[in-house]
Amino acid sequence: MGARNRTEREVSTAMACEILLKQQGEGEDAYKEFDTNDKGQLRVADVLKAFDAELVEFETNSGRLKVLSAGNDGWSLASFAAGTKLTLKCRTKQEPLHQRASSPAPAAAIELDTDATTFWQGLKQVKPEPGQFMELPASEAWLGKGHGHQKLLVRKCYPELWAIICVLVASTGNVLLMGTPGTGKTAFQLYVLVLLAAMGKTAVLDWEGVDGRFLFKGDQVWHGPADAFRHELSLRDTWFLVDAKSPPDVNAITLLTTSPRHDLNHNFAKYRADIRYMPTWTLAELQAARPLYPGVEPDLVEELYAKWGGSVRYVLQFAIIPSLQLHLQQAIDGASFHELFVSVGQLDSKREVSHRLVHIEVTSKDYIQHRINFASPYVGQLVGDRLARDSVEAVERFIRSTRDLGDVAAMRGILFERLSHHFMYTREFDMEERDLESNTGLPSYHNSPKERIDLEKGASLQQLKDKAGAYIIPRARNYASIDSLMLPDRAFQCTVSATHPVKSVGLKRVMDETGTDEILLTFVVPPDQFATFKKQEITGVQYAELRRVKQRVCQLPVHI
Repeated sequence: MGARNRTEREVSTAMACEILLKQQGEGEDAYKEFDTNDKGQLRVADVLKAFDAELVEFETNSGRLKVLSAGNDGWSLASFAAGTKLTLKCRTKQEPLHQRASSPAPAAAIELDTDATTFWQGLKQVKPEPGQFMELPASEAWLGKGHGHQKLLVRKCYPELWAIICVLVASTGNVLLMGTPGTGKTAFQLYVLVLLAAMGKTAVLDWEGVDGRFLFKGDQVWHGPADAFRHELSLRDTWFLVDAKSPPDVNAITLLTTSPRHDLNHNFAKYRADIRYMPTWTLAELQAARPLYPGVEPDLVEELYAKWGGSVRYVLQFAIIPSLQLHLQQAIDGASFHELFVSVGQLDSKREVSHRLVHIEVTSKDYIQHRINFASPYVGQLVGDRLARDSVEAVERFIRSTRDLGDVAAMRGILFERLSHHFMYTREFDMEERDLESNTGLPSYHNSPKERIDLEKGASLQQLKDKAGAYIIPRARNYASIDSLMLPDRAFQCTVSATHPVKSVGLKRVMDETGTDEILLTFVVPPDQFATFKKQEITGVQYAELRRVKQRVCQLPVHI
């Protein structure tokens, strides 16, 4: 933790007490020779006298203990117990002394940290620019392994979020910035620290996984224990930067960055914190940051993004570590519907499904509006297929209960689509059908089990002309607005929405590759949408062939 020069007054009480006890073979019996006072406390002087021991290695410490314990209250049993790892039996309960303790151990020292000071002084020379790399002084020596960064990509959202935060702190004083794990929330705190250094502000840093707290003030940085710098935190112009921990309620401007965790967020929200959301990474951002990760090629970034979505952790940091890449398939195979359902109600980063399968997508420029969705279409397809196969009733219940929840509409739509596919190629049933051109009823559409064919990326329907009657599901979005097909003339679009515009390019491609004269574009909807569903708009280039597209709607017989 940098250069920390201890004086004799900063004695190691814990070490002195532990050696004292270890030297006494009758330590426990000696303890029984005297009682605690009415506060349940022992004076260290009494303990030293009872043991009658000289600490040769700690003569200064021993003398210091005797001096400090000369007061009326002495040192509490808590302080003494905290200094030893031995398990001594109390007189009335079979429990370690530290479980009996009621008072905290003496506070650790606050020290100047030379490594962090050098880092802080170097930050003042950094000029962060959006879309560019921000080069930092070495930080791992004082932040610890895993927290050190020397070069970071300044994402487009960073200055935008900072501008919003500066406005918010003038009124609320506290900001909670949440996001999917692996989206760079900790890196954003370093970005903020750079800006505070340039502004000459005072900041206290308190991060999960970093020992104690750091005070950045003037041209120097001090390190202290987990409860240090209370005076600075009582001042309104101090910035308190907290990452993945529950901060105390202080007067300082508090910025908490964290993954969704109810145990942290619920308490902090009570401090009048305004909540914003960190977006996941775009493919363009991941490609821009790729030079920071040697050995990761552009094609690999694109491939992993298609699977993991916008997680810099798995797309870049863990890109060439095979054992960690297996985490996604393990999460897909192990995800229960109960876990998925709970993650929607309380997206918690402690749940594996939360950050590997489900992401928070920011949908507004003010970084407030967001939705919960599968990490990628790839994840949605695999998870949806497995749940539709193994948990039909649970999927139906989910679709039914989330009908009015706009922030999960995308996930709801994907699950309905995968459920529709499963029904269409595995079950025999009749679907009520209506002609959307004339808004008149039609004879029920009879469905029977059929062969399922997954049309891989780059493949063409021309290769499947002899597969009439098979149920074809495009694996990639090559056929915009088409979820599945049955040759020669049926195209299906599954939706839970009343409005679902159709892209002309997808229909044109189907007609070109099949050579059919007419396409029956059939919308598959849940029962609550069937009666009011109307003919949908076809967007994009209005090709002449589109006049031969006839729209229909079918009601999938599900209990939703």
